[in-house]
Amino acid sequence: MNEVDENPDVNNNDLKNENKEINSDNIEDNNNNTIDKKEKENENKNDSDNVNEDKNNDQKDKNDITNKDENKDNIEEKEKNNNENNNIDNSKEKKKNFTRRGSIEVPNNSPSSSIKIIKKDKGSEALPNISYDHIFKVALIGDSGTGKTAILIRFIEDYFLEDTKSTIGVDFKIVSLQLDSKTYAKMQIWDTCGSERFKSLTSSFIKTCSAFILVFDLTRPSSFQSIENWIKTIRENISPKFMILIGNKSDLIEQRAVNKNFILEYCQKHFFNYMEISAKTNNNIERMFKEVAYQLYMNIKKNEKDKNLKSVNTGGSFTNIQMNLNNENNQNKKGCCN
Repeated sequence: MNEVDENPDVNNNDLKNENKEINSDNIEDNNNNTIDKKEKENENKNDSDNVNEDKNNDQKDKNDITNKDENKDNIEEKEKNNNENNNIDNSKEKKKNFTRRGSIEVPNNSPSSSIKIIKKDKGSEALPNISYDHIFKVALIGDSGTGKTAILIRFIEDYFLEDTKSTIGVDFKIVSLQLDSKTYAKMQIWDTCGSERFKSLTSSFIKTCSAFILVFDLTRPSSFQSIENWIKTIRENISPKFMILIGNKSDLIEQRAVNKNFILEYCQKHFFNYMEISAKTNNNIERMFKEVAYQLYMNIKKNEKDKNLKSVNTGGSFTNIQMNLNNENNQNKKGCCN
């Protein structure tokens, strides 16, 4: 006979409890699985966010680099434009200054053309008996071989001496000029030695001159470079009334070795007038000497005008002081009598 459980309710309860436990474990497992799934999703999301953030950062870095490059290019472009504008402004200023200081090259229609040459001292005839108002002492200065003697001979005796010996010491010629309808001048033109061994003699002679014609050879750059030393020598000894820079041998066009634009810039720097001449072809020789005489005459007239103006101003001040003193005396007298 089979055995039968004496208490069937107890057995059922045990089964129920076991089922509950199993169900509870399953629920817990499910919950754990859900949590794990959510954590994995969050991890994946975080990973995705990190990847996106890295991508964004990379893109941001690229954008920053691009922006920096663009900014750099913009800055460089701006600086370039500024430099170009500055160059344009400097060029305009240069032209403005050039115009303000007057023509560097002596124009063909210069007022000096009105000056008349009365007589040139060729040694055979005496100068006319004229009462001269002014005496101009002018010196030809420059390196040996630049043509100073040839220039003077061409002007005074009107011929070209191809081969001239170096001047020893100094030599001079005289010309009579009519500056205007009532004014006459005697101009002494001194030919100086450009040799180094006579430089001390030339320096001592410079102190007595009022104007200087600085001569260089257009075919010899070294003679142009020496002009700076000659200017220094002149200014160490005297404050000249007028100086003009002269490029000789303009007829030798193919042999020219000194750039004209460079010469004009140099003249602008030193406030010189400039002319190119040729003793051989007689180009601009007489015009050059007339220009020197004209500038010296204008300098004299300016000084006279300034002197007269100063005299008038001084006289006016003195008169006002006298009038004030007289008024004070009259007032004192009037007060005394009352």
